[in-house]
Amino acid sequence: MAVVGHRPGALDLPAEPGLQAQNDWPSIQYTFKHKAAQSVDFSPVTFLVQQIPLIGPLAIPVWIAGLYWLLRDPGRRALGIAAAVPLVIFLFAGKSYYVGPLHPFLISAGACAVEEWIAPLLDKLKGTGLARYALFLRPLSHIYAPR
Repeated sequence: MAVVGHRPGALDLPAEPGLQAQNDWPSIQYTFKHKAAQSVDFSPVTFLVQQIPLIGPLAIPVWIAGLYWLLRDPGRRALGIAAAVPLVIFLFAGKSYYVGPLHPFLISAGACAVEEWIAPLLDKLKGTGLARYALFLRPLSHIYAPR
């Protein structure tokens, strides 16, 4: 497949940002204008309610902690903004599943946040290695134990 504007050694991107800009950003126009052609409720409340089964009710606090953890630290803030921008855009102009790829990323960040926040507590416990095993791995051992 020939790529428009391809230069030897350049990345083979099917839609370069320059090409998007030259054509008045068609992908962004589609995102905001396709709502009128759909017979689906695009309200922000519906969008947020539909996130519950996509994220999982028990993972929502971890997801929120991940977004907070990314936005709080200056070294990770760019990642937090990169996650928050599409979330806000699709909140008002997209379907609920458009942000699906963000969920594993934010849940992973939330797991890192939880680990960072509880590490001091675990370090205060006597026998830190044993405490971590007892609190986290031992309850799961019956699931993975060979029979």
